[in-house]
Amino acid sequence: MNVDVAKAGSGSVYNESSPAITLPSAATDTLEITTPFTPGATASDLGDYTFTFDIQQTETDENPGDNMVTAEFKVTDTVFAREYGVLGSSVGPDNYTCCVADGSEIGLIYEFSKADMARSISFYIANNTTTANGLTVFANLYKISINGDFSSTPIAQSDIFDVTSNEVNTWVTLPFTAPAQVDPDSTYVASLGIFGLDAGDVLRVGEDLTVNQPEASVAPTTFVYGGAWYWIPNVPMIRLNTTSTVGVDEITERFNLNLYPNPATDAVNVYANTLPAEPITLTLTNLLGEVVMTRTVSPIMGQINERIALNNLDNGIYMLRMQGADWEKTMKVVHNR
Repeated sequence: MNVDVAKAGSGSVYNESSPAITLPSAATDTLEITTPFTPGATASDLGDYTFTFDIQQTETDENPGDNMVTAEFKVTDTVFAREYGVLGSSVGPDNYTCCVADGSEIGLIYEFSKADMARSISFYIANNTTTANGLTVFANLYKISINGDFSSTPIAQSDIFDVTSNEVNTWVTLPFTAPAQVDPDSTYVASLGIFGLDAGDVLRVGEDLTVNQPEASVAPTTFVYGGAWYWIPNVPMIRLNTTSTVGVDEITERFNLNLYPNPATDAVNVYANTLPAEPITLTLTNLLGEVVMTRTVSPIMGQINERIALNNLDNGIYMLRMQGADWEKTMKVVHNR
């Protein structure tokens, strides 16, 4: 299998082939290229790409016309989100009596584990937004001090955007007038400022089904501003977009997750500790998305060490998903006996 990646306006930027294999008639196997294609993180790497997959063989092919397929994708800024994009309801400053006035804001906290560049804010405009009298919004990015105080001046801000009925039920991205450096081990609030409320219009941001505050000990993450900042329990669909990857794999680090051996011949082991006291579902699927194994395990003193047999499966690549009450992690399993 040969894979070529072309960037619009630049031509081919990647071309690699898999090792050849012997494939018996009517058998199924996986061709894997060991050198991955990874777009960079600079502005010049953003854009439209086309993958071309071409299968070549030594035997005569009855239908050579189906040996090539293309797929298109877009490289954008990294999306840093607290929600999963599942629209459930909507929320806006007008839901809170403290904040119904021009200049009100609604925003989410984002924490960074390493330095990055914040470039824009994306938000979903829900269908109960009204725009008849002139609704405008702008994006702000604030830094929170080590004492938890909100900065009075945003470190980044977008131009003012006029919301019309055409934007209702869509995602809108507001780029900052200049990208802002964000520091490691620091906390920021990505917010939307709103004008037009005094004239009677309403901005409602889509609200995810995610539960924002699962327990009292969890620090608040969503705020509205109406003369002062107030905590609210909603999860508005407001995302902060950055230049590069914004953090480490939190699930792997949090639970000391380990998958071994990988590649595996007859079985793979899943080990994790410091897990919450809740059932965890393990689901193994093939590359077609078909479930080949599922089971539920319960951690013992926060730990699991689960063996998953593979000897009854064909060679190839599988995806193992671990799912808890409010988290999940998907890992690639290579089976080669």
